[in-house]
This record gives sequence, structure tokens and C-alpha cells, in this order.
Amino acid sequence: IKGSGGNKSSITSDYIEHQYNQNPNGSVQFTAGRMTYIVDFTAMTQTNLSTHMNRKVRRRPKFNSIVTVNSSSLSVTPTNSSTECIWEFMGDEGIWTEYQKPGCSLDSPEVERLYQLNPQSQVSFTAGRQIYTLDFSGMHQVNKKYGTKRHVRRIACEAQQTNSQFSQACWQFKDMDGNWKNYSKGGSRGHCSVSSQDIEAQYQLDTVKMSFRAGRFNYELNFSDMTQTNLSTNTRRSVRRIEQ
Repeated sequence: IKGSGGNKSSITSDYIEHQYNQNPNGSVQFTAGRMTYIVDFTAMTQTNLSTHMNRKVRRRPKFNSIVTVNSSSLSVTPTNSSTECIWEFMGDEGIWTEYQKPGCSLDSPEVERLYQLNPQSQVSFTAGRQIYTLDFSGMHQVNKKYGTKRHVRRIACEAQQTNSQFSQACWQFKDMDGNWKNYSKGGSRGHCSVSSQDIEAQYQLDTVKMSFRAGRFNYELNFSDMTQTNLSTNTRRSVRRIEQ
């Protein structure tokens, strides 16, 4: 991993994972360049001990593919057809957003099908009133009217993990009408970026907090106190997990 300014860190991601598994409520200290930092596993933050600047930290499951980043594209090393793939574009505010219907004419399974037919091709699709071209070889999408280009990425995850390991629990939030409602990716009341299975996957990894997006708002789900918080309005709602 790297510290601020691209300085090489004194520890690796694997070392942090080892320390986390030893004590999920603890912390680990490291250096990057001339700076010393501490990662707090409970708060999921990294703090510069000289400047006291805090940065958010997240812990994610490893996928069976390698993401390769350069100045012109974001791509993922192709995997075999036995995996399920999620296709995302770099949305507003630097948030990766999955291709989902009905807001978009394509969703991840359809994009993957077209990619498998020809990984070097270009396909057209619509989102709202706009028409876009998705370029697989360059891993980007272009708005045909405005010429705006956004990075695209393909994430391959094991189908068994998605369909079996994390499918035995349902996650719900208490809505403003007092009723419990399921987390559903691309739900009717604004597109949600996570599903109940996505939340369960993070819960099983002993994650303390996770972020997601619904409609035009960003939220934080806190597993410790079982709440979700709107990061713009600070509105807090109760969350529950139901065994199935």
C-alpha cells in the first residue's frame, strides 16, 4: 500500500489484515515516507500522527481478478465464464456505480454477455435521456451528445460466494412510514448501490461500517449500533438482520 503523496508504506495490506484478524477492535501503526500513521480498526480511519489528518479506510473481500489502473483506462483481467461479473462506471463524486435497469438500458449481466461476445467491441446504450457508447477495449463510456468520458471497470467475483455463502440473511431498514423494508439494489425509491447480500458479505467479514448510495444521497451503515445515517442530513434509521 502507499501513503499520502505516493510514498511507499512500511507495511502491506496482508499485514494489516493479519493484525485485524488478531484484534478487530485494535489498531496498527506504520510509516510512509517521513510520516507515521495509525489505522484504527474500530473507526475504520487512518490518522497522520503529525498533521492529525484523518482518512477513511475500508476492508473489502478479494476478488479472483486483478484490477489494472493506468492514466487512460481502468480494466480488469478477464476471468472464465464460471464467475459472475459486476460492471461499474465512475459516477458523480468519484463513486463507482453499477449498470442497472430500469434507469439504464443495460445491466451488469447484459454488459457481461456483450463483453463475452467481443471484448474489443463498442456498444450503445441509454441512461435517462442520454445515449452513450461503451468501449470495452478502452474500458470507458462516452456521452454521445456531450463527449463526456468516464472510466469503466469489470469486477469478477465467485458465483458461489455471491449465491450461497451470503444468502442466508435478510437486511432491512425502518423507513419513514415505520415499516421495515429490504435493501434492494436498484430499488423503486431511488437506485440503491447495495443489496441485502452485499451487506451480509460485509457483516460476515466483521466490518464495522460500510458506505453505500441510494438516489442522490450517501449513507453509512454502522453494524455496531445497527443504524444507517444519511451523510447529508444526518438522519438516522434503525437497521435489522433477519436469519432465513
